[in-house]
Amino acid sequence: MLRKELVHKDDELNDLKKRVSQLLQKEESGAHYTAFFERQTQDLMYTKKIISEYEKREQECGKKWNELLNENIMNGEKIQGLK
Repeated sequence: MLRKELVHKDDELNDLKKRVSQLLQKEESGAHYTAFFERQTQDLMYTKKIISEYEKREQECGKKWNELLNENIMNGEKIQGLK
């Protein structure tokens, strides 16, 4: 889900980049558009960072969850062996 959002934002940024480039060629005063584009780039970089951190945490949690499930299974087998 987050990956789709990132791809969407990347596409949106590329589209904005094309538009800004076209406007800068038409306009003498492109400072407003340049600042807007820079802000969009910063937002995209931040979004990529957040998604990367989320995916890393998700992997860590999944690994820990699997370890806990395996430990639970082993404990259940030990209990069965004691009966």
